Amino acid sequence: MGLFDLYCLLACTVCVAGLGSKLVRLCAAVRLTPSLPSPTPDPKAPAVGLAKTLVRSLTGPFRSFCARANPCWTVGCFAYHMAIVTVAVGYALSLGLLAIRLGHGQSLPDVLSGQPTPDAWHPSNILALIFGNSEPAAARFLFGRGHRAFVVATHAEVVFAVAGNLCLLCTLCRRQMGAVLHDLDPAASSLRRAGRFSTEHMVVRALVFLIIQAELVARLRLWPQVVYIHVFLAASFLALLPFSYLAHIFYTPVALVLGYHRRRDRVTA
Repeated sequence: MGLFDLYCLLACTVCVAGLGSKLVRLCAAVRLTPSLPSPTPDPKAPAVGLAKTLVRSLTGPFRSFCARANPCWTVGCFAYHMAIVTVAVGYALSLGLLAIRLGHGQSLPDVLSGQPTPDAWHPSNILALIFGNSEPAAARFLFGRGHRAFVVATHAEVVFAVAGNLCLLCTLCRRQMGAVLHDLDPAASSLRRAGRFSTEHMVVRALVFLIIQAELVARLRLWPQVVYIHVFLAASFLALLPFSYLAHIFYTPVALVLGYHRRRDRVTA
């Protein structure tokens, strides 16, 4: 096992340990939070169904503030999160199919040659099969006859990622993160906020930008070995995830559940 394999293993370990510590803190906070009486909903308010409540929980803050305050940031967030959802589904499918094929006794191939090798079980090659699932050898191994359809479908992810990240980078470079550039509502028609620059967001955006470039180079078949650079950048992203603002991904299900209950009880507009 080489230095690169150790780095990949360390990055995954740091990610799991960081998320585990946040889970422990979240459970402790739930235990220490005193129970409060449930709010009494307005009996005159119309009942809201499950689907509508979930949609409102996801899009309410986005539509009420971001979409009105800063259109460039809004377009970037929408496109970027569409790319994240697409990527997450692809990685989840790849991980599941990898487990199924290993369970059936199939040998792991090398991500470049597609042939079983003694190094195929190294962490870098396993991560390359998952993060580089659009590579010909990885796609054929994971998706079989459907590998071409999978690669074509994931082209949408690249389009969303490029558009979204460019909009977000443009907003950051112009120091307009959190800026209010347009009217939010009639009551705040004259409210404006200059915004700010965030080094943390810029580091993450630059890392994502490099991951996108590696993906483009791989898809254009310009340099096959770029898949390992892609793996290195993805592993770095995983290591940063629990210790940066990216941790909001971990808390999203919690926020969604709480938002659902507030809107279900009709105590949130």
